[in-house]
Formats: sequence, C-alpha cells, structure tokens
Amino acid sequence: MTLASLSQHSSGLPGLGETAVASTLESLLLNENPYASTSTEQLIADAAVAPVDPDQGTVYSNFAVALLGTALVEAAGVDDYATLLRERLTEPLGMDHTVVAATADQVPEDAVPGYLLNGTRAPRWWGEGYLPAGSATFTTASDLAIWAQANLDGTAPGAAALQPTAPMGTDTEIGWGWLTSPSFDGTGAQTWHNGATGGFRTFLTLDLAAGTGFLILSNSVAPVEDVVLAYATGSSIPGPCFCCGSADRGSRWVAGYGAWHWPPLSPLRQY
Repeated sequence: MTLASLSQHSSGLPGLGETAVASTLESLLLNENPYASTSTEQLIADAAVAPVDPDQGTVYSNFAVALLGTALVEAAGVDDYATLLRERLTEPLGMDHTVVAATADQVPEDAVPGYLLNGTRAPRWWGEGYLPAGSATFTTASDLAIWAQANLDGTAPGAAALQPTAPMGTDTEIGWGWLTSPSFDGTGAQTWHNGATGGFRTFLTLDLAAGTGFLILSNSVAPVEDVVLAYATGSSIPGPCFCCGSADRGSRWVAGYGAWHWPPLSPLRQY
C-alpha cells in the first residue's frame, strides 16, 4: 500500500473504516452525524484491523483519503489537518472563507443548512478523522472559483495533481484525486470531482484546454449531475427539488442550488 494507491483509490481498503460503517448505519436511522465518533486516533486504529483486498481494483474510499491526509499531516510536522490545509492551500490562495470542522463548535455560524430528499433538515457533519476526505469542509462559490482558477493557470499548490496517471473504471482516469473523463457533450475532456455530505451536493469540472470551469453547490442531497449535463449540452437547466431561501455567491448560503461558470465568475442560475 502506497500514498499513491490511497490517492487513486486502488489501495484495497474498503470505503469506510469499521467505526464509520457502524455509525453510518445508525445515522441513517436516526438522522445523525456519521463521522463524530471517528477521531484521528480511531481512524488509525480502524486501519490497523481493516481488511485489505489487493485484487478489488479501483474502489472509491473515503477511508483511504482520510488516511492519506493523516499521513501528510504527520509528514509535514503540523498539529492537524486544519493547519495543513490553511498553511499549504487556503492562506496562500486567499481562500478566506474555507474552513474545516473537527468539532461541532467549529461549524461556521452562517453555514447554510442541508436538506434530505423529503425536506427534512440534515444534521451538521463534523469530525476529526475524516476531515481530509472532505466530510466537513465549509466554503463558498467565490473560494472554489479561486481554487479552480489557480488549478487552471497552474499556480495552485500541487496543480500537477490534475494530470491523470492511472485508469479508474471505464473511460475515466485519475491523477492525485482529480478525475478525467470525456466531457458530457463528447467534444473533449473534463477534469472534475463531485462530492456529497449530509444534505449537500457539489460538482466542479474544469476544461483545461479552454481554461474554463463550471461549479454547482447545492444544499440538498438530490444529485446535481443532471444540471451539469443540461448546461454542457445546452438543454434546459432543471429547477431545484425545493426552494428554501436565497443564494449569494459570496456567502455560504446556496439554497436549492447555485450554478456558476467562469471566467468571469458569473451565475447561470441561483435559487
């Protein structure tokens, strides 16, 4: 097992450690945060007893990415993942509204609530162990545009991570975390990543050749890939599942969903 295999989801590890598996099942029944019970120490303990299947091929694993981040924190000699993220990424790029929450009191006060498909408000996700996997990252459209633009022009720390180095399923390759696959309209390639946490969905895709990007932030668990497809193919962009407020690209409030294209950062649709 290598750092590369952790980054490329080819380590043979399962998607979650045993503590998170147990708490995820409970959280589904009780609508609770599934990651609160996994500290960094518990994550490492779970890794010590985790089954490893070198023949399973590529399997997306938050467990692997969390362990990768934990190893990088140790190698950097910093106190925690929040410090590593701040020193290496958010401060150098000026991403002033991006934070991670290891504890409940670190969740930003102005963070938008997330919602389940039935309109029930989702619990806040926070927790130390899975922070490197993006389980409790709070940000804004403006900050993500800064991050995306820095990757497009090569000034982002670790921008070489965009370049694919290994296969990942049919028609898809992976670099260090970033995925590359044919664009939705079939005219080129897109380098992308999506994400889903409690009550939220995101999708960020970059066209490296054109120097453009497309971003969706949603505070519903409803999939947003159909919105990306509609934009890419020029068809009608669907509305959100429900509306629960107003959207502002400069804040953490994105109700329903917000979709942006840049440069420049311009809203396509906001609810």
